[in-house]
Amino acid sequence: MLNKPCERYESDPILDTSMRSLKKTRDEGRFTLDALEVSINIRTVLNDLDGMLIGVRQGF
Repeated sequence: MLNKPCERYESDPILDTSMRSLKKTRDEGRFTLDALEVSINIRTVLNDLDGMLIGVRQGF
């Protein structure tokens, strides 16, 4: 069984949407055209990863 911070990574709909959007943007070569959208999605992913790391360090 995964710990709570890691479970969120697999089930969070906002994170999933951001990751899918980043993949689509990459696959279509639109990183420079959609810079604001890419920036928002990257921040979403990094914030979630940061939260998971904090949870892991705290022993959750």
